[in-house]
Parts: sequence; structure tokens; C-alpha cells
Amino acid sequence: MFVENRRLYDVSIQIDEGKLNADSSYMKEPYFDLDKQFIKTLLVRIKANTINDEEIRQAFQSYTQLMLDLATNMAYSNSPDSAGLTHNGTPLS
Repeated sequence: MFVENRRLYDVSIQIDEGKLNADSSYMKEPYFDLDKQFIKTLLVRIKANTINDEEIRQAFQSYTQLMLDLATNMAYSNSPDSAGLTHNGTPLS
């Protein structure tokens, strides 16, 4: 449904085909690189057949929870560098 109607989504991940589709405005968002790194890591494991369906589900669940935590964390909103949320040792911003 979404693949056929591009205006219904900002980003689409087609796991079976290893594709990440995003519109140009979304690609300019500061969190796009984090999203892209997340899906690329999953796609590498899928292609290598080193991840199962449950692990994929858990990965998306954890990543969604991270995004919700970022969106609702006042300490992060006010001062990302001192909020303690990092990715690969770098404060998320």
C-alpha cells in the first residue's frame, strides 16, 4: 500500500529488497543518519542470514522506543550533551 502511494510516508524500508526510500526533506533531518545506520546494520545481517524474524522485530521495537525516549526526554531537549543519551559514544542531537 505505501510503496504504491509515495505521499503516505516519509521513509519506507523494504526489507526483502534491501531498500530504504526517503523523501529529500526527510533526508535533511538531523536524525536521518541515525535511521540510515540502523537500517543498514539490519540489512547487512539479513543478507548474511545472521538474524531471525524475532530479532528484527526486537530491533524495530528497541529503535522505536529510543525515538520515543528522545522525543519525550526534557533533559535531552534542553541540553543533548549533558542528557547522557549517546550513540557510538557521541551525544545524540
